[in-house]
Amino acid sequence: MRRLSFFVCVALIGALVLCSGLASCARPTDSPAPTEAPALPTEPTAAPTEFIHEGYRKITPEEAADMMADSAAPVILLDVRSLEAFNQGHIPNALSLPDGEIIRAGDVLPGREQTILVYCQGGSRSKAAANRLLEMGYTHVFDFGGIADWPGDITPPEAAESETDESQA
Repeated sequence: MRRLSFFVCVALIGALVLCSGLASCARPTDSPAPTEAPALPTEPTAAPTEFIHEGYRKITPEEAADMMADSAAPVILLDVRSLEAFNQGHIPNALSLPDGEIIRAGDVLPGREQTILVYCQGGSRSKAAANRLLEMGYTHVFDFGGIADWPGDITPPEAAESETDESQA
């Protein structure tokens, strides 16, 4: 009987200790629960760092047109939009090399020292493609943004499709 009383006493003391420990972890009843979410920081977070090659050069479409008009300095005009977009109209004499295929530049672009003018639709892909070409060792690469800002002629879709058909034959 004494053993049973001893175990009952130990169990009761353990239960009291456990209950008092849990009660101290609970939130005090006199402080109300928060009703608003904590305030977010007002300063903008930094955008991921974009890699820009040290040789990267951004020029205006007008500067690109001037470079193309200068007969003393032959240039390669590179359209990095999709082939479908290229076929819908492009700058005359441009080569199509979609930005996802820039790795093939060595097959399409003759020399790493030749002047290359890169464009796309709005300017984002041309910037990325120009940087990739520079990483690949091309030394005279200029990004002039998008065809949307081009001040000169654009080959109409019908002529663009026949140029593509002839180049594939």
